[in-house]
Amino acid sequence: GNNLMNHSDQLIHIFFGDKSNAVSKSKLLQADRKSALLISPLVTLKQEFNLTGCFFQQQVHGVNGMVINKEYIKEKWIPRYALNDRGFLLHQGNFATLCHPEQTKCGVGSRFFSQNGDFMITNLSAIGLGILTADCLPIIMVDTKNHAIGIAHAGWRGSVQKIGPLMLQALQNNFNSKPSDITVYFGPSALPCCYEVDVKFKENLENNLAQKTIINRNGALFFDLPLYNKLLLIDAGIPQENFISTYNKCTLCTSDYCSYRREKDDDLRQITLVSLK
Repeated sequence: GNNLMNHSDQLIHIFFGDKSNAVSKSKLLQADRKSALLISPLVTLKQEFNLTGCFFQQQVHGVNGMVINKEYIKEKWIPRYALNDRGFLLHQGNFATLCHPEQTKCGVGSRFFSQNGDFMITNLSAIGLGILTADCLPIIMVDTKNHAIGIAHAGWRGSVQKIGPLMLQALQNNFNSKPSDITVYFGPSALPCCYEVDVKFKENLENNLAQKTIINRNGALFFDLPLYNKLLLIDAGIPQENFISTYNKCTLCTSDYCSYRREKDDDLRQITLVSLK
């Protein structure tokens, strides 16, 4: 191997990227299947995780998601994207069946959106679900009982719109997941040591959560993005001991990570990717 920061157990692989293996967001989203595969670290991840497919979406700080199940692969994906010469599919959510917060059942039969989305769930092995982040919080959910996973890109906007609970709901609706069987991993994001916000920012948050997640230090206000998401998910039934924050390093004060706030570079992103074995 190499020094990719991986989490592996009997059920899943997770890759938490940093600046050393960052990608250009525009390059990845404009790439066709063949050229996208040559973008590091995807080519390495494909080999290391034995992936047969890999999904990214055009992230829009919203709360729509995508369900990647057998029907989806059969109906929407394979016909339009035949296997390329390496037997590997890369797909960015075009022709995706997306689920809308108002719909209880996601997946096949729900109405079409464009390829925009901020979370994905699957119960299929060897399919990589990837997101690109700079300061936003990567949230990964693993259903250890039902062999299902989800990944979400949670900036403050998505967090306030409850992207975490909505992804949990999608796992429940599609794969019969129970909150008590879900393990949650948080990836690298802006942390309250550095994530400064103005007084007005509070107005975006639910009152009781604002009190717990806005920290006042000498008159300056800081936001605890992971805690905000954790409290919403605990409220949705995930036990407190099911959260793993080992990989939740601060992107702002750790120069190893891409940080939009620190660098004002709108294009460089770290990849977080999860797959079922």
